[in-house]
Amino acid sequence: MIPSYSGPTWWISNNGDDEFGDGSKENPFQSIVWPFQHVVSNDQNQQGFGFFNDGDTIRIMASNDDYHTAGSKIQISRNEGDPNTNIEAGGISYSAQLTNFTIMGDSNDPSDARINGSPQGHFVLNGIKATFKNLTLQNSNNENAAGAIDAFDAEIIVDNTFFRDNYSGNSGGAIQLFKSSASIITAGISCSPAFCDASHLLSPAIISNFELSEFDFLTIIGWITPRSLIELVRSSKFVSSKIFRG
Repeated sequence: MIPSYSGPTWWISNNGDDEFGDGSKENPFQSIVWPFQHVVSNDQNQQGFGFFNDGDTIRIMASNDDYHTAGSKIQISRNEGDPNTNIEAGGISYSAQLTNFTIMGDSNDPSDARINGSPQGHFVLNGIKATFKNLTLQNSNNENAAGAIDAFDAEIIVDNTFFRDNYSGNSGGAIQLFKSSASIITAGISCSPAFCDASHLLSPAIISNFELSEFDFLTIIGWITPRSLIELVRSSKFVSSKIFRG
């Protein structure tokens, strides 16, 4: 059932209700996956199913309890020229129209909106523009790709967001970029200085006010391909996000 509230900002609270909430600030949903499971689609079989429109915002209310991705990654994939986007969230897979979204905490303190990931990471994005703001992305353990955000042919904006205790068995303890651009908006980068030389950040790059602390492996990106672009690193923190290779 499509809620009476029409967005474009959809509110999430641990005290909310997915079934009986309408996504307003006064009557929020409970889970962050719920909007991703109800993206508006042009498919006639999906009519009356979706309420989350392209470009909408998910806004997470401050909580002492963690939020989560329902035990699996949120995967949003769109090939160039394809009008449809394939979405997987919380065990539901379908096609809809989504090219751009924002997910953000309501408070300026990222620790007020902590999102636990999964064994497949938090987000896998292909051909998508996504903004992450005022969040903590934590506790993902991904053997095959990035610990938190895996981006292919995507445009990623990360603003005032912490990455904490995310692990990758391959590349990108926090973020992996492939053919993608990232604006990572005073950064605290936690890694061993031996793995933090400038060769990991390809020109052109603007990096300001970041700090180093000793951890085992590169934690901010892990792997940036020659076709990736780091435009700005300014206000986000990367804490104990590691890469493990046997």
